[in-house]
Amino acid sequence: MCGRFVLHTAISRVAKRYWNYHMPLGDMIAHYNIAPGTQVHSVRQQENGKPDFILAHWGFRPAWAGERA
Repeated sequence: MCGRFVLHTAISRVAKRYWNYHMPLGDMIAHYNIAPGTQVHSVRQQENGKPDFILAHWGFRPAWAGERA
């Protein structure tokens, strides 16, 4: 399983839709072939209910796989 996906919706649009939050930041550029190991723009909800905009690592590396060479 490859785990690739497309990210084309602007973060500001997601923030406005789900949190009614106007972003003072610039938007990201659309990516149409995001592979595991890529840093992607993400939105998560903080404990206080406000959105948090971060860069997140897309992918999974099990503990038994060891460190990369």
